[in-house]
Amino acid sequence: MYRLILSKAGRACLIQSVCSSIATYVAASDVIPKSIARKVDKELRDFWWGDTNSKKTIHTISWNSLCHPKLRGGLERQFLDIESVSGDSGLWKAIVKARSLLSEGLCRKIGNGKETSIWFDPWVPHSTKRPTPLLDATHGVAWVSQFVEENFRWKVDMLIWKSRIHPRLKLIWWQLERDVFPTRGKLANFIELSNVSCPICGEGMETAFHLLWECSLAKALWFNSGLGMRVDRIDVHEWKHWCTWFKTLHNRPPNVSFEDILIVGLCIVETMWKERNSIIHGGDRSIVRELILHLNRRISEHSHWGCGGAMSNDGSVIATVARDEKGSILTIKAENLLISDPKVAEAHAVCMAADLSVERKMGKVIFQSDNLRVVNAFSAEFKSAADFNLANLRSRFRSICSALNEWKIVHVPRAGNFMAHNIAKWACSTGTVGIIHLASLDRNVLNDYVEWREHVG
Repeated sequence: MYRLILSKAGRACLIQSVCSSIATYVAASDVIPKSIARKVDKELRDFWWGDTNSKKTIHTISWNSLCHPKLRGGLERQFLDIESVSGDSGLWKAIVKARSLLSEGLCRKIGNGKETSIWFDPWVPHSTKRPTPLLDATHGVAWVSQFVEENFRWKVDMLIWKSRIHPRLKLIWWQLERDVFPTRGKLANFIELSNVSCPICGEGMETAFHLLWECSLAKALWFNSGLGMRVDRIDVHEWKHWCTWFKTLHNRPPNVSFEDILIVGLCIVETMWKERNSIIHGGDRSIVRELILHLNRRISEHSHWGCGGAMSNDGSVIATVARDEKGSILTIKAENLLISDPKVAEAHAVCMAADLSVERKMGKVIFQSDNLRVVNAFSAEFKSAADFNLANLRSRFRSICSALNEWKIVHVPRAGNFMAHNIAKWACSTGTVGIIHLASLDRNVLNDYVEWREHVG
């Protein structure tokens, strides 16, 4: 009598081969019913995975231990951090070993966030489960609760990397936060420079904050950016202070978020840095008016995810322009409207923009309007419309937006929102309604910063 001596792996392969060949042999001459085939597959699976019910029991105990961590002698301990020792029972070792499977799908319910570590607990619903910090980027922030307001809303300004800001602007924001712009003031700490003044205005040491805020050209850009902001009236002297100032709600213009102001600021830094480098390397100085137009185009590119509405002078036509995140025009539409109240007409235009957004399956949309009363009435931050004339339109708008993944309505100054009004006026004068093709419009109509006048061009 001979005994076949095989390793565990060899025996496993032999069993698999025999079990599989039995079904294959039968299938060669007869059709195997699905019920029988499933039973054969189940037997093979049960063999490979061992006692499935036992493993389920171990994982259940492991899960209960995680959710109710009063373990071993009544001591309160972190179940995921416990290590088994040689004296532990076989059952306890199996429970601890089962954590590896659980940890692949665990995501902590943060509650108020006071007991959830930002860097070490799996709290982000993503494949990594937790963010990877820079070595010196925590700045005292360690718990998720520090990302949460008292009303349990996220502190969006602290989660800037997940915002709608374009990645290029996020990089500029990071450079400002880390103070790594190679300005003359920065380089003077490492090399000897004969001149550390600003190459644009010649006044004061050139620092990143100077380029953002203190340079005379930066002041002109802020004033003409659509926000109409007078830098000299705001008492801030460094980047951190600048951020703190504008994070405070009452320091910002109505219905303008910190993110919106940050976009303008980062676009200004981008424009200033390009102009600064051109001057240093022997290029000609740009005309201020052209820089302002360029800046406002850049701001528009980064802030237009959706549509703005407008009404023509006689109140009979409304128009909406839909753009993508790059500022490219997607759709233009105009409609006749027998309403003389500009506020109500604007509300209808925003509703038309919402309809277009759903039709085009945009998903995430920012609606822009220069009528502050309409913005306040339609905003998600308000539970109802204070203006009775806008109540039904608010309900209509919110109902349409329920089909979008994410939406927001913001106020923009008329100085940066002429295009929709220009199109409304053009449509009224030409009798054009419905979808309007770009080729049929004069280029002067498609201008956000200059009002179009009939017979003038």
